[in-house]
Amino acid sequence: MTFDIFHNSLQPIIQFLHTHPHYSGLMTFFVVFCEAMAVIGVIVPGTVTMTAIGVLIGSGVIPAVSTFIWAICGGIVGDYLSYIIGVYYKDRLHRMWPFKKYPQLLERGEKFFAQHGGKSIIIGRFFGPMRAMIPMVAGMLKMSIGRFLLAAIPSVTIWAILYILPGTLLGALALELPPKVATQFLLWAMLCVIIIWSLIWLAQHFLKRLCSFFDRYILKLWIYLNKSPHFNWLTKFLADPRKPDNHQQLTLLIATLITALIFLYVLTGVITQNAITIFNQPLYHLLHSIRTETGDKIMLFFTMLAEPKAILFAEIVFACWLAWKNYWYTFFHAVAIFVLCYASAGGIKLLAHVPRPNGLILSYSKDFSFPSFHTCAGVALYGFVAMIISRELKTLRWIPYTIAAVITTSIILSRLYLGAHWLTDVVGAIFLSLTLLFPVTISYRRRHPQKIPPIKTAIAVACIFGGILAISGLRNFDYQLPNYSPYSPIKVIQFKAWHSQTNNYSIAEIPLYRTDRLGHPINAFNVQWLGDINNIEHLLAQQGWQNYPAHFNIKEILRRLTTIHDTTQHVPILTQLYDNRPEALLMTKKLDNGKPQLLLRLWNANIVFNDSPTQFWIGVIDYYQPPEKLINFKNHSHKPKKFIGAVSELTPYLDGFNWRKIVYQSDKQPEIMKKLGWNGELLVIE
Repeated sequence: MTFDIFHNSLQPIIQFLHTHPHYSGLMTFFVVFCEAMAVIGVIVPGTVTMTAIGVLIGSGVIPAVSTFIWAICGGIVGDYLSYIIGVYYKDRLHRMWPFKKYPQLLERGEKFFAQHGGKSIIIGRFFGPMRAMIPMVAGMLKMSIGRFLLAAIPSVTIWAILYILPGTLLGALALELPPKVATQFLLWAMLCVIIIWSLIWLAQHFLKRLCSFFDRYILKLWIYLNKSPHFNWLTKFLADPRKPDNHQQLTLLIATLITALIFLYVLTGVITQNAITIFNQPLYHLLHSIRTETGDKIMLFFTMLAEPKAILFAEIVFACWLAWKNYWYTFFHAVAIFVLCYASAGGIKLLAHVPRPNGLILSYSKDFSFPSFHTCAGVALYGFVAMIISRELKTLRWIPYTIAAVITTSIILSRLYLGAHWLTDVVGAIFLSLTLLFPVTISYRRRHPQKIPPIKTAIAVACIFGGILAISGLRNFDYQLPNYSPYSPIKVIQFKAWHSQTNNYSIAEIPLYRTDRLGHPINAFNVQWLGDINNIEHLLAQQGWQNYPAHFNIKEILRRLTTIHDTTQHVPILTQLYDNRPEALLMTKKLDNGKPQLLLRLWNANIVFNDSPTQFWIGVIDYYQPPEKLINFKNHSHKPKKFIGAVSELTPYLDGFNWRKIVYQSDKQPEIMKKLGWNGELLVIE
């Protein structure tokens, strides 16, 4: 089925709802009712259906207020009927289909309700399949109808608003587009939502089945080893005295072997620069292209959560606190994970000799890159703290691990965003730290140490690590911010050398091409312009050239999208970058000879002449044919007509400037530029 058929099949439905809005209310009620109803709600994709309703509201197809009311009513009725079913059937539900065949549906709801009590009505509303089962479990466990409705009504209201609102904003955005583009935009947006939801659902179910599969076989292996007279020493060595029959220790041992092998594979790939490093450059360039001042400050805050000197001092203070409290068993393991982390990361850095990415003024930029110490310290140290605290908790053990995961994930993303590490650096560090953390965890669980109070320990960790890292951050943040800022050195050349460029001679400091956001060559620079940018803009504007703001902002994107039908008013939506800098000048000129419009882009070359103060710009002059549609779903077998000679089209507008044309022969061009199809023409203007 093609996209056009999909579009044509939906158009009558949208038109029907637009002309019969009262049916849209019933449709919304039915969809949300099914979403909230026990059993049925487990298989209804709430994210997709609620987003679709929101899109229809935002695009004006169905009314807003009444639809929200219908949605809330549908959720309340669905919850209430599920509650009544639980009250009526009680424990008999366990013997009824589908719960008899799939007992985990009820068991998870009962466990969740036992942990959170009445709050589970509110909390469970936002937890996928759990949402449909909690009201029925509440009825089974004899929760009073008053308490149930007191929790259900506000939770349904908040849930309906939060789940419909993103789609509403999406639909409102579509109103800013031309009619022929808006429908395609909405359908593509909905398709993306469906694909993302499907991938998440598949990943969750696949991982659950995969983990369950391996867990069964590891349990069988544990039982076999435990009964074997030749291998039972291993289970005795690994056994957790608190849970002697638990096979998690063996799982951790196997996980250690797997993470160690993966780390060795990554290390080998990094040293030999094999295919595993293929994503390093594209990801680095992509993240480099989206950096902002605000983003730099946020990511620097996260990266300082694992700053080596601060984390070293915090670990020492934490170890001293453990010793002061006579938690010696925990003390020795804390010191062990700390020493292993520092020694292994430092030693492997010297072994691998991987240079850091370019472009930062880091005080330790000459230090080697692989593996990322920040990542290694974050995963190992915060993971260890989460382990010792969660071990002493009877319930809510997921909270310490979740906090540790959020912190370490933030650290990892910050290292990549700031350009301090390659992707393989953090991937290798993750598996290295897990290879260290798992054996320490096994060792820690092998004995029945003195219990440590989890709440007091958590408070101590928060005070020690939070306090030290906060002081370090306040003292060093302003100093570190310039170090992590993108850096592009200014090149100095002689005016005479630039002026003497010929067909067979070019200056190495002046780039001949720019790359896209993944680091691949995309445009040849066919313009070099020496002059004041304001004068250049004024001269071209007087001759009918149209100027556009080059900086990326939502308002400008909407303006460009709304003029997509007018090819004279349309330029590329995304800001075009050179060395992470947007165009200093973006102008178009409509031609009367049947050719597409001219598009001129100029960037600051970051080059100065030692004998001239005039600004120097490099750029691209080319024909630009705007697409007739924002997104084209048809597969055209023929290529669009290619126009050449844009350099010559610019010269009539250069009165008041001296210019000359240079032609670089293909054999003189860098090999990487060959696929750009550049004819070698370069316009030098002064």
